[in-house]
Amino acid sequence: MNRLVNFLKNNGHWLLLLLFEAIALSLLFNGSLYHRFIRTTFSNKVVGSVQNISGEVKSYLSLKEKNKLLTEQLAQAELNYLHLKQQIDFSLADTITPYIKLSDSLSTTSPLTFVTAEVISSSISHRKNLVLLNKGKRDGIKEQMGVVSATGIAGIISSVRENYSVMVPLLNPDLRLSCLIKRTGYSGTLSWNDPGNTYARLDELSSHSIYKKGDTVVTSGYSLVFPQGLFVGTIAEGKRQNDEVAASSSSVLVKLGTDFDRLQFVYIITGGFVVSSSEADSIFQEGGVR
Repeated sequence: MNRLVNFLKNNGHWLLLLLFEAIALSLLFNGSLYHRFIRTTFSNKVVGSVQNISGEVKSYLSLKEKNKLLTEQLAQAELNYLHLKQQIDFSLADTITPYIKLSDSLSTTSPLTFVTAEVISSSISHRKNLVLLNKGKRDGIKEQMGVVSATGIAGIISSVRENYSVMVPLLNPDLRLSCLIKRTGYSGTLSWNDPGNTYARLDELSSHSIYKKGDTVVTSGYSLVFPQGLFVGTIAEGKRQNDEVAASSSSVLVKLGTDFDRLQFVYIITGGFVVSSSEADSIFQEGGVR
């Protein structure tokens, strides 16, 4: 209390000056039409500036959500395109050779569905890399579900908890993916075993396989995880034409489509093709897949 009294004693003249200034300005702006106009204009400018800044802040804060929504819409369009392409390919194939339906569980008559997940953490420089995603059991995620990015295959879900899941990326030697060269149709097995290098190798190509640098590598559809035709990467070296014959199976370097160093969002395929572990076991036991 004493401090307040001392403050008023020492600064009372300044407080009176401010009070008189406020009264004078109030009389000035309220007593004259011209000055009232100036006050209104100034007030509107201040309020407008504050509103603009507030709007820009809100817009900035919502950018992440908008980006996520646009990413989901783009992914849905890409997956719908893939589904339509598969239907056309199957229809064309039926005019040449019968299409054998292995099981209802493997049917691709329904559009692919997916859950968008955000990358929480990842490693790409170790030997056995893993990626942690922010979607889990409560989002319908299960083990052995395929994961894609906006630019290609990313990996497979290896373990799931209530609120998160772990993905084994292509940059892990434990993941081997059946692929084919889109232009020529020759198939092989994609694997990675070179820490510090983001290129994989397509192994087990037949001795008479034909390829060249830049050829597209896609999923073969021979697994129960990914449908046929999903982009994996491009051949990054050499070429073999019809007159070049290898002594045995060969291997070729593949530049992966997914940039794991900048990976932020992925899409976990949850329907339209995906087969659960229990369904896969049942199919194998029934002899549906040879």
